[in-house]
Amino acid sequence: MQAFLYSPPGDGPFPAVIDVHGGPTNQSRREFNGFRQYLVSKGYVVLVPNVRGSTGYGKSFTRLDDLDLGGGPLQDVIACKRWLAKEAKVDENKVAIMGGSYGGYMTLAAATFAPTEFAVHVDYFGVSDLKSLVESFPPYWAAMSTFIYKKFGDPKNPEHEKYQHDRSPLYFVDKIERPLLVVQGDHDARVKKDQSDRIVEKLKARNVPVHYLCSPGRDTGSRKTRAGSRRIASPIDSWTATSSTIRRSR
Repeated sequence: MQAFLYSPPGDGPFPAVIDVHGGPTNQSRREFNGFRQYLVSKGYVVLVPNVRGSTGYGKSFTRLDDLDLGGGPLQDVIACKRWLAKEAKVDENKVAIMGGSYGGYMTLAAATFAPTEFAVHVDYFGVSDLKSLVESFPPYWAAMSTFIYKKFGDPKNPEHEKYQHDRSPLYFVDKIERPLLVVQGDHDARVKKDQSDRIVEKLKARNVPVHYLCSPGRDTGSRKTRAGSRRIASPIDSWTATSSTIRRSR
């Protein structure tokens, strides 16, 4: 598995952040990312992995997460944490996970399916319920339905019902015990706001530390939509909240 490592100067041990890309059929590339560089400037090691299911490594690799979201790919991220502690002078007890969209799903999966692996969790517009996610997709995505079902499951297929339930963090909120930041745009057409609303409501009912930052008039990736002509929360708000949450891992 390939990953990009960004390290601050010094001897460590360092705190670290694992930043998981969206998709799942996407990949992280060697490119400038302002927030990652900001974290490095504050003394964090940042690892950006291409877990199984990522594109760019052949069709067989991309298919490795078919009907296995929250399974093998999550184990890849946990393996990244172990590698950081062994090879990158990182304190294993001070590793955070973050990501957006599918990366947000991976963050929630880590919080629920591996609740003590990461010190804090930062979820940007992440998927919490696979079944309702697929059911909410716009009609013009029907042409991609075969591909979508291979990853997220088919709500109309009884054989996929257990998979969609068992790999949905929403139904395992009782397992979450570490701090969580949730960032969501209220005009997100792909990952609807209720994906975040429901998980936050359940956490608050259990008095688990959670901070919810909802950006009016923004969609996936905190882009401003035409409908969002009223006051818009700046992406800087997201950066500030993320930085504040990640500091809790130190």
